[in-house]
Amino acid sequence: MQFNTYISLLFLSFAATFILSIYSFNKRNKVKGGKEFFILISLVSLWCMAGSFEQMATQLETKIFWSVICYISIPNVPLHLFLFVVKYTQDENFGRPVFVKSLYSFSVITLIIAATNSYHGLLWPEIEILSGIGGITARYGHGFWFWVNTAFCYLLVFGALLLLIRGFLVYRDLFIRQTRILIFSLSIPLLVSVTYIFFGEYIQYIDITPLGFTFSSVFLSYGIFRYNFLDLVPAARNILFDNLKEGILLLDKEKRIVDSNRLLWEIFNSEQNTGRQFGEVFKPYPAFTEIVENEGRNTREFTVDERFLETSVIKITDKSGDFQGLLITIIDITELKLKEIRLTESRQELTELNDAKDKLFSIIAHDLKNPFFGIIGLSEILSEDFEELTDTEKKNLIDEIHMTAKSTLGILENLLAWSRQQTGTIAFNPVNFEINVIADEVIQSLRRQASIKNIEIKLVQSDVIFVYADQHMVETVIRNLISNAIKFSHPGSSIIVTIGRQINHSVVEIKDFGVGINEETMARLFRVHQDNRSYGTLGEKGTGLGLIICRDFINKNSGKLTFESTPGEGTIFRFTLPVYEKF
Repeated sequence: MQFNTYISLLFLSFAATFILSIYSFNKRNKVKGGKEFFILISLVSLWCMAGSFEQMATQLETKIFWSVICYISIPNVPLHLFLFVVKYTQDENFGRPVFVKSLYSFSVITLIIAATNSYHGLLWPEIEILSGIGGITARYGHGFWFWVNTAFCYLLVFGALLLLIRGFLVYRDLFIRQTRILIFSLSIPLLVSVTYIFFGEYIQYIDITPLGFTFSSVFLSYGIFRYNFLDLVPAARNILFDNLKEGILLLDKEKRIVDSNRLLWEIFNSEQNTGRQFGEVFKPYPAFTEIVENEGRNTREFTVDERFLETSVIKITDKSGDFQGLLITIIDITELKLKEIRLTESRQELTELNDAKDKLFSIIAHDLKNPFFGIIGLSEILSEDFEELTDTEKKNLIDEIHMTAKSTLGILENLLAWSRQQTGTIAFNPVNFEINVIADEVIQSLRRQASIKNIEIKLVQSDVIFVYADQHMVETVIRNLISNAIKFSHPGSSIIVTIGRQINHSVVEIKDFGVGINEETMARLFRVHQDNRSYGTLGEKGTGLGLIICRDFINKNSGKLTFESTPGEGTIFRFTLPVYEKF
């Protein structure tokens, strides 16, 4: 056995790391990454102890034994250092169980190769005893597996450094002190290891790597347990970012994506694209890119996949006022917008109800009252002057009373139908029926009215068509449209009712050759609050409700009402209804 300064340093390192391992064991559940750090420092302590006994030994067999013990720690120290950094940076890719198990498998294989080296020499092809100022030391030849293990260890250390450097760049404003400490702690054992492997002859092949890891462990322990710098790790930033109700996007001065949170990519249904150009990633969303490119500070709205979004762009400057980048926030305001739309619709419905009320009172005050005055007046003449009147005069008076009563009944029926439609109390019972039959029945019932003006009503039908709709509503629509055509047609003209089919819809068309509709009247034809009362070619009166009822009834039955008109030439009203297919 021998003892020298280096052995003393190894023993001191063992004592220090052993005490730290006990302390970190007690604190392992109180700080972030505490469990990983405890395993790391325990392995460093074992390495220092085994290294001490290897240096104290003077016999080759004893040195080899303790060197094999060292290989419990040699591949595992970089491994747990890497896992410690993965825990610190919360990198989910490298923290997956399958990946971690594969790393442990390599460490186990390396230990087995070290223990059986005398049979194959993969780790140490030759081992030579040397004597010098450092005492009796052993020079271990570097076999194939030695370089494989060295590459494995260096890859883990470099990987940990890269993860830290990436974290330093991304979180430089939040965690600059913590990350600098970690980078410095990892650099020391890396430099010491390179010195031993490639310049071992200058230090008499004494492995000083355990001292490097000891220094790093002490330095890290001081930072963790004295300053608690792992109490706020990048994971806290990730949790904060990912729980914000806003999408966050950070761009540098070149408009490259520097940082973002998970919600932002969920909004755009895309994968994270850190490091890429903003314009390239968000090219499919021109409304958004235009806002950002213009660097507008004011809040702006745009839509993505039928969602309403609100974004604001804030310029980031340094202390000198120089432009450094952009902070973009995005809020999903779809629910708010939908509430606004519903509120607007409710306000519009309320306005329409008020207009409907006013319209109702207006019709009651004028359109219903005046015809009754006419009926009363005519019947009074007939009653008082019955004996003096000729039979022709009596018949004319009775006919006029009849026409006035029938017109008033039509007004009343339209008024009742419209009021039920407005209050939602009208019955809706869609059934399958032959629309040709209904159209013909309505035409027959209106022939007497048409004959007064000597108007011919023609029915043109190419085929028997069944529709699925409310029969009473359809009958009301056809009656109103033909009555309107009679009202505004010139005496001696004709009305053509055509029934046809277009794919899965029936088409009913009522064409007259009357006065037509001017543009001003067209613009207000379906507006309840507008006065749409008009007079026919023989002075026939109307309420203006008929077309509004037709539109509402057709819409209720999943159809569409349209019209076209030329003043002085006539009008065509056309509506569609879903066809009933018989199988």
